[in-house]
Amino acid sequence: MVGDIKGYCMLKSDADLTKCMHSGSTDPFDNRSDEEIQKELKEIWGSRTLRCLEINEDTESFLLLSSDALKMGMVDKKDVDYYFHCEEQNGIILPPNLDFMDQMVYAARAMNRKGGYNNIVKHLVIAASLHRGEFCDSVLWGKQ
Repeated sequence: MVGDIKGYCMLKSDADLTKCMHSGSTDPFDNRSDEEIQKELKEIWGSRTLRCLEINEDTESFLLLSSDALKMGMVDKKDVDYYFHCEEQNGIILPPNLDFMDQMVYAARAMNRKGGYNNIVKHLVIAASLHRGEFCDSVLWGKQ
C-alpha cells in the first residue's frame, strides 16, 4: 500500500543528497548558501536510520522518509551503506512478503513473546537487520 514502510536504510557519509528535501525546499525565497543547505541536508539525512517508502531494485533507487517524517528524498543504491526489506504494522517490524493473515499471526506472536514488543525491541530488530543486510528477528526469539 502507498505510504507503507518497505524497509530501513543508512546512507553513506558522502551520499548525493541533491534529490532530498530540506527546510527551504518549499520556500522560493530561501537565500541560504549551498554550503548551508548541504550542512542541513547532512544533519537531516546523514548518520540516521531512515525509513524506506520504496526500494526499487530495478532502478536501484530508494524513496526515503526523514526521521521527523516531514521530508522525503530519493537516493541511488550506490549512496546507501546498509539496507533491508521489511514490512511494518502498528510499529512492529515484519518479514517482507507476508500475506495479510501471516502478518497478523506474526504480529500477535511478537506481541505475546516474553517481554513483549516495544520501541527498544523494534530498534534491536532494525539494528540486527541493517548489520546483516536482510530482515533478522533472531533477537526476538533468542533464549528468554
